[in-house]
Amino acid sequence: MSLVFVGMSGGVDSSVTALLLKEQGYDVRGITLVFSNIDGERKCCALDEIKYALYVCKYLGIQHEFINVKDLFKMKIINPFIQEYLQGRTPNPCVNCNFHFKFGYMLEYAISQGADFIATGHYARIIDVGSGKLLYKGVDSNKDQSYFLARLNKFQISKSLLPLGNLTKDEVQKIAKESKLPLKPHLMESQDLCFVPNNDIKNFLIQNNVLPSRGDVIDESGNFVSNHDGVYFYTIGQRQGLNVQLGKKVYVKYKDVKNNRIIVSENPYFSGFYGSKLNWIWHEQPKDGEFTVKIRYKSNGVMCGLKLLNSDKIEVRFYEKQFGVTPGQLAVFYNGDCVVGSAFIEEAF
Repeated sequence: MSLVFVGMSGGVDSSVTALLLKEQGYDVRGITLVFSNIDGERKCCALDEIKYALYVCKYLGIQHEFINVKDLFKMKIINPFIQEYLQGRTPNPCVNCNFHFKFGYMLEYAISQGADFIATGHYARIIDVGSGKLLYKGVDSNKDQSYFLARLNKFQISKSLLPLGNLTKDEVQKIAKESKLPLKPHLMESQDLCFVPNNDIKNFLIQNNVLPSRGDVIDESGNFVSNHDGVYFYTIGQRQGLNVQLGKKVYVKYKDVKNNRIIVSENPYFSGFYGSKLNWIWHEQPKDGEFTVKIRYKSNGVMCGLKLLNSDKIEVRFYEKQFGVTPGQLAVFYNGDCVVGSAFIEEAF
């Protein structure tokens, strides 16, 4: 009987994951990584919710343990998050958390305890294609989370189970209800960052000594438009909070961190971008060619041409210009439903 450690958050997805694996005959143990001290509603790892992981494991008759990783989380996720903003980028800490913690620290710990696999409640699929295991989109297009797993390496993928990948969210909720899992009533899902109170990023940055600094807002011709209170507090494609009155809609198109300037435009569309920190998880490193790319989690995939410039830099050109291409965000490349790999956006053009 294979031993699998299931990452438990106290929510419906990880709870049903543990249930399904137990029904499939695995020796299941629950593990919950405690990332922060933040409590309250609508957080993926809030203290008020993770206690339900213990309740579910007791209900299923499986072992469970909490592991405090707060200090390591601050070093690996929170501090780099702040540094990215200081460089004028807009980071996505969730993809790094999956790599370092849910499929990094947890996998290392599980293996040290004799486990064969780890499992999570992500909506994505891992399929053995003969030459190895590959990552695919989940069948529920509204919940597919393969984007968030595109930084995993091949070893992490080979040691992971994702039983929800072939189910829809409605099916998972039905299983939870019929199985009478002891979950928190009326639990709402959220895309909020678990370590940012009230998802107020500006206030979080200020509390961490990223202080307001008055600067100019200019248009693409260099004309003065208005003032801003800190280039770090804005992101590409943003319109709200600009305090600009031009009689037309304008958006942040570029950020000049060195000169503390924001450049706005009616047309924040880009032809492509340069990417770095490449991570290829396909059965072979892709060559120059045509792929589908997602430049943010909720964006639709679009066709692009990919060109390898060197071992760690690519040039990507969209077949149609895209809105708000944002340095610091993750670009994920697909061949059909299969994840080819990913890169962080360095510069849009």
